[in-house]
Amino acid sequence: MSQMSRNGVAARFRHEFFRYAKDRALISLTLLIPAVLFTLFCLIYGRGTITGIPVMVCDADHSVLSRTLARGVEASGTMRIVHYTGDLDDLARQLRQGRVAGAFYFPCGMEREIKRGEQGFPVFYKNSQNVQVGNLLAREATAVFRTINGGVLLQKFRAGGLTQDQALGIINPVSTDVSVLYNPNFNYTQFLCPGLIFAQFQVMIMIAAILLFNRDYRNTSGDDPAAPRSGAAATLVARSAPVCAAFVAMASLVLFVLFPIFNIRIIGPLLPTFGAVMLFIAASFVPGILIGLLVRKAVSGMALGILINMPAFIFSGFTYPLWAFPEPYAILANALPFTHFAPAFFQIAFVNAPVPYAMPGLARLALFAVVPLPLILILLSRESARALRLNDGAAESGGA
Repeated sequence: MSQMSRNGVAARFRHEFFRYAKDRALISLTLLIPAVLFTLFCLIYGRGTITGIPVMVCDADHSVLSRTLARGVEASGTMRIVHYTGDLDDLARQLRQGRVAGAFYFPCGMEREIKRGEQGFPVFYKNSQNVQVGNLLAREATAVFRTINGGVLLQKFRAGGLTQDQALGIINPVSTDVSVLYNPNFNYTQFLCPGLIFAQFQVMIMIAAILLFNRDYRNTSGDDPAAPRSGAAATLVARSAPVCAAFVAMASLVLFVLFPIFNIRIIGPLLPTFGAVMLFIAASFVPGILIGLLVRKAVSGMALGILINMPAFIFSGFTYPLWAFPEPYAILANALPFTHFAPAFFQIAFVNAPVPYAMPGLARLALFAVVPLPLILILLSRESARALRLNDGAAESGGA
């Protein structure tokens, strides 16, 4: 490359960085909004686990056993008793009004029936409108009842002359060891924050790319007069460089500042984790470039970008398994980069699986980043040729 060509390329890069620095919309979209939004996600879910879920106790038995059960509920870190009653109608009213998420009912005569060797029937009511809260309540209530059941049986067998070890062997004949490999405490911060952050990251990356390469937006924000003579590849790289640098900085902020501050632990190797995020940025950015070049109006391009990205989190299989989706929705889901990024990123960063396990998702991300490039270069070449014709026509008119 000649010295003149190098100077021209360097001038083009300087122009693009200066233009980006003066563009408040792009700076907000690439730096300010992501920083505020991602920090807000971490603050909202910073407590990690759900505790203090309001429940009530309806005790119609008024016995030692019912009071023991109530103490077991109070001892749970997840549940918090906010109301006691002996009236079933009051129980129904509290649940319908949403004042409590769950209710324990200890029927009259429960302890007496158990002492006679009959089965007692305490009841637990839960509101599962919020699936996560409903599942936590079910798990905690089951643990409370199981503990009390074990205590009652242990006392009965000991009274029959068995040793404690013999009684425990009858109560729990099969000992189960459950090993949770990821997120054993059902921590919202560890699970939900990374998913929400990168789903929104995709939206911002794609919309920034759309604006950056949309002709109407470029005309209003100021373009380099020498751009048409730079060539399609140089235009692509020079235009993309400032915004991509901002997104790389934002990804670094997320991985190396926000995650450590809010105790979101990356247990996998950092280099492959960072590489997966860089590939995700490219996979979200390149389709945005194509949309920006194809859609003339900036507003229409932004609307299309938002429409494409709105279902990204829902369709990703992050909270609802992709294999359970109806086939048409699964096809749509696979057309979004985040769908392939989320499992690959979590395998590398949080499960510490070998990188080859994540290669199918990473390979599909690479397709998003590479396949549109030939068409993008063709469109940029046509855009440059059109601009040159207009410039030459204006020069001839001026000369005449």
